Amino acid sequence: MLGIWHPYKDANMLLWKRFGHTFLAPLFHILYPAGIFHTKSPRLTSILSLLSLVRLSYPKWRANLIEVMECDDVHRELKGHLRNLWDLCEFFIPTVSVFVGWCCSVWFKVVQFANNDLL
Repeated sequence: MLGIWHPYKDANMLLWKRFGHTFLAPLFHILYPAGIFHTKSPRLTSILSLLSLVRLSYPKWRANLIEVMECDDVHRELKGHLRNLWDLCEFFIPTVSVFVGWCCSVWFKVVQFANNDLL
């Protein structure tokens, strides 16, 4: 049987695989120059650390990202990367973060039901 955390881990792994090479690997190597970026089997704590850093720092550079995305002289390929970064920060990371709260509330209800059923 899978733990309640397993879908959360899988969702984070999908973000890691999708955005790893374009955004997370360069950030990882800036933070840990001698570190090895594991694409296939990173630890959940490594994923959460990097995604949390991005999520918490995003309000500081959000306006700059939007400004560059709206420039007409930015190459089309770069605009695609910028849009992917915007999607990661505006949708994917918050969605996976909300999923944790949902999993915890479901788990709490299951435990509460089991405790009431046993009494």
